Amino acid sequence: MLDLTPLFAANFGVLSNAQLRAVPLDKVEVRQLTRSGQLTQLRRGWWSGTDPHADVVSAVKAGGVLTGPSALKLHGAWTPEGLGVNVRAARDDRIKVTTDLTTHRLRGEAARPCDTACDSALVALFVTMLDFPADTATVLADSLVQQGILSEAQIERAALLTGPRGQEVLARFDASAESGTETLVRLWLRSHHIRYRTQVEIGEVGRVDFLVGKSLIIEVDSKSHHTSEEAYQNDRTRDLALTSLGYRVIRVTYEDVVSRLDEVGQSILSLVRDGVHRRGPSSGEGTEAA
Repeated sequence: MLDLTPLFAANFGVLSNAQLRAVPLDKVEVRQLTRSGQLTQLRRGWWSGTDPHADVVSAVKAGGVLTGPSALKLHGAWTPEGLGVNVRAARDDRIKVTTDLTTHRLRGEAARPCDTACDSALVALFVTMLDFPADTATVLADSLVQQGILSEAQIERAALLTGPRGQEVLARFDASAESGTETLVRLWLRSHHIRYRTQVEIGEVGRVDFLVGKSLIIEVDSKSHHTSEEAYQNDRTRDLALTSLGYRVIRVTYEDVVSRLDEVGQSILSLVRDGVHRRGPSSGEGTEAA
């Protein structure tokens, strides 16, 4: 009997009739696979395998496909919490709305058929740019490039297709961002009109995440890169070297960024108001932004 495991794995555990026909599978074979437990019908024209992703199943059962941030997370993008399960359909009345689902529809030139259970990264980004705040879409656009899921050219294409909302994202986008938490800090600095440079090289210490003015450095700890004992020690060694050169270092943790950025940011605002960033050495190259 045909093994559909690789095809299901590539589609987060859910396939459409069109995908099964392309295998190809006829109706008799579909019935055999259903009896053997390899296929389970979710709704007309859509089938799950033995280990489907729960959000994809929810989207298909509701009458649509997974899209927006929910789809981008499955493709590997860093995604902020609290954005719900995002479902897209060709028609608004096709989706059975529940409290845990957010519905979306692409119209006009951006419209795309719902032919896979989870939208491609590019289509999911269209939805995100159109239906979410620009800062949320920027976090995801940065992450998509950082993870190698989409190129800068594809981000620009999506922004062009989504018009003014996409241009807002493009104005905030920075391909040099190395983590979602770094993007959140950058957007916070921008919203508070604090000028900064990103990925600045400082002597033998190496790159720092943000340099504000001449001497205020902000380092952002991502969840995956700063939790080991070795990484912890390396970070403190760098901070000591930077301090000895006359820099003031603020290091913010993953939890600081995702849970209390405004609170932690008050320390940054206080130092900027006191002019700390204007004192000390001037070093490195970077991209300055307002």
